[in-house]
Amino acid sequence: MAFSPFQKKILNSNFLVFFDFEGTQFSHKAIALAFVGVEKEVGTLLPKKDGKVIQYHTLIQCQDEIGSFVENLTDIHPSMLKQAKPFHQVVLEVTKLLRPYKKMYFSYGNSDIFMLHNTMDKENETELNFFNNVTHNYVDMQSFLQKRIVDHNGRCFSLAKLRDLFSIHVEGKEHDPLYDSEVLYQIYQAYIENKERVMELVLENYAVNSNTKNIDKEITSILLQKGEASLDTLKGVIEKHL
Repeated sequence: MAFSPFQKKILNSNFLVFFDFEGTQFSHKAIALAFVGVEKEVGTLLPKKDGKVIQYHTLIQCQDEIGSFVENLTDIHPSMLKQAKPFHQVVLEVTKLLRPYKKMYFSYGNSDIFMLHNTMDKENETELNFFNNVTHNYVDMQSFLQKRIVDHNGRCFSLAKLRDLFSIHVEGKEHDPLYDSEVLYQIYQAYIENKERVMELVLENYAVNSNTKNIDKEITSILLQKGEASLDTLKGVIEKHL
């Protein structure tokens, strides 16, 4: 499997960080952060079997209204944030934990980067450097996957639905950021390791996927050159773009 879209960003790293923020309903400021970090060899895509694993999970102080929808979804309530860590302390802790590694960061959807940007003090050099390091070494797995795997309406799948499609089981509860980080990590592994299942999911709703222009262009070129193109030809082209 070529995994060409992954290679440039990921192969030169030696640590993969799968993270998730929970944030306030209206101002979209962070109230919780978790990540699962896994060590890997440079030049590979999968974690080392006996490599270092780091888990981090914390609540974050926030004066903004959480919002009833978010409270019900996350079970995080204002009283819990009174003793939580200031965001700057969280940045320092995460930076110290991950400093030894050349990192790639993953989240599911752009809301995590949006919350990070909303929460940080843009005048604080430490927080700004942290933001820049994350965004310059980052993969939005939702954006990546929806160019390949969509539902019957051509829309991207939720994290929970992808978990089920790849038959992943993780102990915990949705919208707990540590649980969601672990699920994202397991989805990443399943995508890399299970070529046959990925191909099934790509082909299942390929006809309604509006994000396949590069694949369609390559198939059209083959068809014009050779006068024919089979399902195997399509699979071969898809594999190059996974």
